[in-house]
Amino acid sequence: MEAIQNEDGTYDQNKVEKAFLKFLKERVKIDGVELYSVEKNTGKAKKLTLNSNNSIVPTDCP
Repeated sequence: MEAIQNEDGTYDQNKVEKAFLKFLKERVKIDGVELYSVEKNTGKAKKLTLNSNNSIVPTDCP
């Protein structure tokens, strides 16, 4: 986690999500484990996945 920590000791949410998705993909290797992000104000959920370039791809949930 130190690799994604900001200089002031905080963490950027996007960096944390990307690192966690990469961990799930490369280390856990369990099919069916998914990560979702929920917007605080609206309650809308998005499924987060990594593409082949390890960039986060959000998909709206119905």
